[in-house]
Amino acid sequence: IEDNNLMVASELLDNTIKQELKKPEREQVLLAKATLLARQADWDAARRLCDSILEENQGNMDAHFLLGKILLSTRNPADAEVHLNQVGVARPKDEEVQLLLVRSQALNKKEAMAADTLKRSVEANPESARLRLELANYYLSKGEKDQVARVLEKGLDLQPTNLAMLKAA
Repeated sequence: IEDNNLMVASELLDNTIKQELKKPEREQVLLAKATLLARQADWDAARRLCDSILEENQGNMDAHFLLGKILLSTRNPADAEVHLNQVGVARPKDEEVQLLLVRSQALNKKEAMAADTLKRSVEANPESARLRLELANYYLSKGEKDQVARVLEKGLDLQPTNLAMLKAA
């Protein structure tokens, strides 16, 4: 997004925030503003908006997710894991959520937990080549070539023409 478009979008969101909105709409606008700020790497302002949304509604998974991404971006994997874990439980089939949760767990030196998260993610979303390849890479890093072969074989059974899995196999 160009700088001019960012300014226009920011002004539009600011004007909308000033209006009397119902709670769900207000949360959506605040989340949009937080997302815009995060894209501009204004981490503190984006985090404050996410925190304000979560003060009102702990169940807003989009705010937890954005906050988790912000915390990972600002090298705070311990707090990121807390938020990403909540989203991961609520969205077991969301690849991006699961991969970011695994990343936060790995950064927090919770390797076994990260591996379990990857395994559960592949079980919940067996056709996800992205998750399956990540799990295969994990097993490869551990020297568990039999596990790598099993993970890729199962993936190729589901998607016999997937080039990424064919190449990895």
